[in-house]
Amino acid sequence: MITKNKIQQLAQILYQAHKSNIPTGQFDTDLNIAKAYQIQDALAQSFLLENNIIGYKMGLTNRHKMELMNVNGPLHGYLFSNMLSKDS
Repeated sequence: MITKNKIQQLAQILYQAHKSNIPTGQFDTDLNIAKAYQIQDALAQSFLLENNIIGYKMGLTNRHKMELMNVNGPLHGYLFSNMLSKDS
């Protein structure tokens, strides 16, 4: 069972990895989609300290890809203002 404290800890590890540009490696924990979204939401709170949400992104929108990845629907995430290209 993954606790709320563990979710916050994992989100902070991901945030620091992003800031330092150093990969984390694979987490040694049992995650499901719901818990992964909780980590994503906690991570988003850190990003929101310096950025705004400017949109959303979708992944695994193709039924065949969903089956390959063993998920029941598309995945979603956030696009933040720091993700904008300077050429936009």
